[in-house]
Amino acid sequence: MFYQRAQDYIADVLSGKEVVCLYVRQAVERHVRDLADQGPKRGFWFDEESAKLYLGAVSLFKHTRGLEFAGKPFDLQPFQAFTFMSIFGWKRYDEGVKTPYRRFTRVYKETAKKSGKSEESALLAWLCLLFDGEYGAQIYSAATKVDQAKIVFAACSSMAKFLKRDSKRLDKMINRNNVRVYIEETESYIQALSSDYHGIDGIDTHVGIIDEFHAHKDSLVSDSIRNSMAARLQPILFTITTAGFNLQYPCYQVARKEAVQVLDGTIQDDSLFSLIFTLDKDDDWRDPTCWIKANPNIGRTVKLKNMMDLFAAAVNGGPMREVDFMTKNLNIWVASQYNWIGDDIFMECKGDYSLKDQQDRQVMCWGGMDLGQTSDMTCFAQLFDPDQNDGKYIFVLYTWLCEETYRKRIEQGEPHAQWVRDGELEITPGNTTDYGYLEQRIIDIQRNYNLVNVGYDVANSSQTAIKLENEGVLLEQFSQGILNMNNPTKELAKHFYDRNVIHNGNNLMRFMFQSVEIVRDSTGNIKVSKKDPNRKVDGVVAMVMALGQYMEWKGINGNMYKEGFRFL
Repeated sequence: MFYQRAQDYIADVLSGKEVVCLYVRQAVERHVRDLADQGPKRGFWFDEESAKLYLGAVSLFKHTRGLEFAGKPFDLQPFQAFTFMSIFGWKRYDEGVKTPYRRFTRVYKETAKKSGKSEESALLAWLCLLFDGEYGAQIYSAATKVDQAKIVFAACSSMAKFLKRDSKRLDKMINRNNVRVYIEETESYIQALSSDYHGIDGIDTHVGIIDEFHAHKDSLVSDSIRNSMAARLQPILFTITTAGFNLQYPCYQVARKEAVQVLDGTIQDDSLFSLIFTLDKDDDWRDPTCWIKANPNIGRTVKLKNMMDLFAAAVNGGPMREVDFMTKNLNIWVASQYNWIGDDIFMECKGDYSLKDQQDRQVMCWGGMDLGQTSDMTCFAQLFDPDQNDGKYIFVLYTWLCEETYRKRIEQGEPHAQWVRDGELEITPGNTTDYGYLEQRIIDIQRNYNLVNVGYDVANSSQTAIKLENEGVLLEQFSQGILNMNNPTKELAKHFYDRNVIHNGNNLMRFMFQSVEIVRDSTGNIKVSKKDPNRKVDGVVAMVMALGQYMEWKGINGNMYKEGFRFL
């Protein structure tokens, strides 16, 4: 039944009867191409009998959750049947010889919230435990936090209860406690595993389930699981997740990127199965007819009426709730939970410019200086005159951080080392940020560029201000209060959305824009802030200040400026 359901799904996707996004269609088309191309030359073959065996075994299992489904036979939906058929049907050749071992040793599956991910993961774990014939199989539900890891494990344990109830033979075979579900006969088990587990480096994984990978700030758990599979003949690293807010984390930066590249043919990796349910680029997220692309279980585990209620609450609740709905319910990666300037808009403003050209033409520029706490990031933003650059606002960002804080951030899994390698972050010696590095940079800019002035906030800036003024740098006090920040903050967003900003694609700058939360007062004034203390927005603040300095100068000198006069 389920094998035929998978076949029908393939036909419906190809015919257009099944409404799917581009990535799902690419996954189905890849399967069809590979059927025509299978053989020793490609190194894989499709074992229809194996696929039917595993899919047929699904009838042994029961759903574990919900008033409507708990205790009832597991009913694989078409998209799930296609997934399991692919995982258990495709086998590989070794040195030109057919083997019974799985082709796909890694799976990346992405779908919206409440689409049955935990139940599907638990079912996969049980099928591998019972039918792979692997002695000493270690199967882990893994996450950074033990509570998250226990979600899939709890479903596995509940399935064990139903298996024991329904079969005398399985009742004798299967044991369970609060830590493991295990089979003594084969010394195999299913267990929850988190990053703080003391024995994570000594495991020997047969199946590793990485649940909600979007929340992992580093790849420690995933890498540990994958590295522990080296001695296994047909392991599976099963990564299943919903979209997240942080595009710097390894789920988006590495796992999803690789999955997409396999689907679109940019790279070839015959060991990776990818399936991503989301909206297409040109879809309107407000259109309910598109939603099934992101959650193919709408109408079953997710009721359309409930989705409509969530949608109404999101629209009425403002940008933050809209972002949450798009991310969790429509599986759309949104750079910030507190969206201001979308990441797609930010990246569209990436462009080429020449600092030497700005210098040679003596293009006027303005600066914004945001001095962090002694152990925090310090930033300086430089804005070149848009009227001398065809209306384009060219921003350059410089950022510093002390060595001690840098090391702590590396230990916490943050991407600071990459920013240093890319020349986007400069490390100063010691346990406090040495403002001398910033001061020298501004002095060099003063000497080499047509620097009009620099805006600074008086907090923590007195000594730096004195040193810079003694070097001939014109400083202007620029309060970071909401009234003063309001206009340039709104203008910066406007210039981004008009595609009039140019930056160099600086990933640290991108990270900061993804971290922005806009705060508002009762009269609608806004300023840049951050919700999460671990996120950084200092560079964005410095850019707003630089733009504010330009706006103030233009407001005072606008008429003369238009007539060709310059204040140098």
